[in-house]
Parts: sequence; C-alpha cells; structure tokens
Amino acid sequence: MLIELYKKDRIWFAMAMQICKNKEDSEDLVQDMYYNIAKRVTDKDKLTNKYVNRVIKNLFLNKLKKEKHKPIIENIDYFIDKI
Repeated sequence: MLIELYKKDRIWFAMAMQICKNKEDSEDLVQDMYYNIAKRVTDKDKLTNKYVNRVIKNLFLNKLKKEKHKPIIENIDYFIDKI
C-alpha cells in the first residue's frame, strides 16, 4: 500500500509546498502524511488522491492550530530577569 503511495511522492511534496511555502515544513508534512496513512488506512481502495490531499490539508491545519497556541518568546532571558 505505501509503495503505491510513494510512487506519487513528488505529487504529495508539490501539494505540501503549495500549502506550506517552505521546503522543510513540506517535507515534515509529507512524512507525517505517510505515518498517518500507514497507521490508519487498512483498505487500499481508500487511498485516492482526494483522500491523501485531505490528509495533508488536515495535518497542516492541525499544525497551525498548535502553533497558534504556542507562546512566542524571542528573548527568554529578558523575561527570566524580570521575575
């Protein structure tokens, strides 16, 4: 099942690049996509391009949600000194 998926790796990476606009994030997204599909999909017929596209988009949205809640501290020493 993953072999057939890997044959289209360039397509998945291009899809991720359109969403992320960043090579490293796109590579991570595609890697997460492979992991999620390997873990969850047992029916080979379920692996359509539309399904994989949806997995990639959902992983990206989940990443954005996590980053939204992550505090941004550029200079942590400044804040530690104030305590």
